[in-house]
Amino acid sequence: MKTILIPTDYSDAAKNASHYGVELAKFTKAKVILFHSYHIHVPATEVPILVSYDDLEQESMNKLNAEKRLLDPTNELDIECVALAGFAVDNIIEVEDSHKPDLIIMGMRGAGKFSEYLFGSITTALISKAVTPVIVVPENAAFRLPKKITFACDYNLTQTTAVLDPLKKFIKTFDSEVMILNLLKEKEVMNTQKASIGIILENFMEDVTHNYYFEEDDDFIHGIVNFVEKHSTDLIAIVPHKHSFIQNLFKESHTKRLAFHSIIPLLTIPGKSKVIHRNTDLFMI
Repeated sequence: MKTILIPTDYSDAAKNASHYGVELAKFTKAKVILFHSYHIHVPATEVPILVSYDDLEQESMNKLNAEKRLLDPTNELDIECVALAGFAVDNIIEVEDSHKPDLIIMGMRGAGKFSEYLFGSITTALISKAVTPVIVVPENAAFRLPKKITFACDYNLTQTTAVLDPLKKFIKTFDSEVMILNLLKEKEVMNTQKASIGIILENFMEDVTHNYYFEEDDDFIHGIVNFVEKHSTDLIAIVPHKHSFIQNLFKESHTKRLAFHSIIPLLTIPGKSKVIHRNTDLFMI
């Protein structure tokens, strides 16, 4: 892992995520891109007010550098500060394109009608557009190295497991143990297709420490939450699918519910290849 991108808005949730990202960077010796997206304020007055874009950018850079000193007071890490004016998600994607990070780390505020609508939509929009794995860190999550990972598997793989390559690299980086959670609806049985995909997955995971678990639950989120409560889990991994973001952008999607109702960070693996264009509808799973 060479580069970690950490967007921040200086909220408590963002600060917690920044701390999480810095600790991962210390472990992996990765470079950190500390990023802030700022807005050009338009005053509600008829009197013209001159706004210096240079001054706004410098103010943003000053705040980022102050945050950098708080996060890394001994200058142990290589932290680059980047500030852009505009919309947060678009700017983060722009920085992702230019800096090619291996991981993006975002904070998530606690559950609440307003915060879920605003900050949840920003995070899920980023996840749907990014071609880089994203870790969503809940506001109250304490940092722990991801030594035990719960991977919620839904068998929506084709004949390729390439989409899981980032997850495997992550596992190997931290020498993690993977608990592959298979959630089945009550009285559901494994069909031939799922069994064949299971064999593909087993071959893919053969060189990392892993175990399979089978649980029955009609509610996907309820099943995961129950599982992580029973097992010592440092991180939940999931491959979100395109339809969940389109259908649930302003509602509770699986990804949002996990992020809001868990104190365990959530790793989302992009369901599309890094080589495809962002505007295409081609997905690998």
